[in-house]
Amino acid sequence: IFDWSFGTIYHVTLKARGGTYTGTVEEFLSGVPLPVTDGVIGDDGALYFATGGRRLNSFLFRVYHDPAVAAVDGSVSAPSSQQMLRRSLEALHVEDPGIDALSIAWPNLNHGDRFVRYAARIAVEHQALESWQSEALREQDPIRRIHAAIALARHADSSLGPMILRGLLAIDAAQLSRDQELDLLRAVGLVIIRMGPPEGELRSELIDRLDRYYPSGDEALNREYGLLLAALQAPGVVDQMMSRLHELSETGPVQAFLIPGEVAERSEQYGEAITEMRENPPSPEEIELVMNLRVQESGWTIEQRRDYFTWFQEAMRRSGGASYVGFLEDIRSDAAEPLTEEEVEVLAGLVDASPPGQSLADLPQLEGPGRTWNRQELNLMLNDALGEPRDFSRGETMYAAALCGTCHRMEAVGGSIGPDLTGIGSRFSRHEILEAIDSPSDEISDQYEASVLTTNNNGVIVGRILREEDGMVFVNQNPYDPSQEIGINSSEVRSREVSPVSTMPSRLLDKLNEDEVADLMAYLLSGADPEHKCFTGEEGCQTKDEDE
Repeated sequence: IFDWSFGTIYHVTLKARGGTYTGTVEEFLSGVPLPVTDGVIGDDGALYFATGGRRLNSFLFRVYHDPAVAAVDGSVSAPSSQQMLRRSLEALHVEDPGIDALSIAWPNLNHGDRFVRYAARIAVEHQALESWQSEALREQDPIRRIHAAIALARHADSSLGPMILRGLLAIDAAQLSRDQELDLLRAVGLVIIRMGPPEGELRSELIDRLDRYYPSGDEALNREYGLLLAALQAPGVVDQMMSRLHELSETGPVQAFLIPGEVAERSEQYGEAITEMRENPPSPEEIELVMNLRVQESGWTIEQRRDYFTWFQEAMRRSGGASYVGFLEDIRSDAAEPLTEEEVEVLAGLVDASPPGQSLADLPQLEGPGRTWNRQELNLMLNDALGEPRDFSRGETMYAAALCGTCHRMEAVGGSIGPDLTGIGSRFSRHEILEAIDSPSDEISDQYEASVLTTNNNGVIVGRILREEDGMVFVNQNPYDPSQEIGINSSEVRSREVSPVSTMPSRLLDKLNEDEVADLMAYLLSGADPEHKCFTGEEGCQTKDEDE
């Protein structure tokens, strides 16, 4: 397995278990930098792999074994009986297998191995619905009933939703294992998603059954129970979940499994973010509760609303990676939709508060005066200015004042609609950095490109496409506020093409004076490290193009 981000190649030893395999992962080799892209075992038995990508230099490496070391047994073991069964079921994943697929697949819907069960269900789903729908509805075995319900939810008419839910309600969850109970809850959720929520007496029965087991001592089960109860607008769920949220907030987050520290350090781009998450982790359990509660429209007191929206202020101070704050803002936005005008007024300052340090009004101002710089002038000026230690504090201030941090991340802090700038000084020369700042449209990564949408009435909309769903295209036109979006009916879009213009404004340095440019460049080259030679060395941070 090749890991480009962390410069590591892993060896995975497979061991048969049930219908498939488990794997033991061992580090084979690593390097800094070692952006591995692909590899192959050659006819000579050596491993050949390449590095490069994203404007990095490419190299080809050869790894060979010591002839004195005995070779491992390279023979492939024969598949087990369960693996053979899984493969035979997968062979039925066609519409006309030529044999009685149902007689083979149906009994295996309650097989003890989940991969065999999955293969059996997919085999059933590939057969004509009328050949198995009735059997699915009258199935008595609880495990087969659960997986038959999943198949029905994916293929049957939505009018059968109430009947399927009643069949699932008849299963005694107390008699199931933890994994079987999870399957039951997820089957209920899938039926509701695909066939619509239950109404009337059936809704009340389902809420009563779910409420009987919530909360449990298992976080995975709690997630499913909480999700369903909130989706059903269950009375009392706000009290339960907010009480649990307070408990978790007092105890603090549990350290989640992350990439080992020694591996994280190999990545200039992501290593610091992972270190930050280790030191200041968010709470997945708290986020799960808050996300579930976002759809709960009733049962709130104004104090509970206040506590709920206040939670986001503390959560946004946690370190969760590039997209973390954006996800929290999306959850908060959904939760704010059902608020009345009176509630919005009472909760002013909480419902739409900017993440800490990201309000444009709070950013420092440039001193100037600027000038119309050309690259030759910039390089000549920087040759002198970077030949002596620069001011880290002012470089950090210029990074914020020039709005770099609203779109880019540096040391795990900042926006995420542009490339991460951590380690930029070790990947690119000063000349290349200046070129990218001055003319960002010369080379635009497909990760950050904007689109030009032309509508049927010849209107033009330029921005980043955020998502497409339910016949709508959602576009962000303001790179300084990723939460802003407009929706356009897909049918109204006549054409779309990649914009040749970067969302990053050109000539951003023209607003800065000489010292501001020099301190900003030192800040970028140093990777926001106050101990870097740019700020502590006698010769500053001269780079390979200092004489250009």
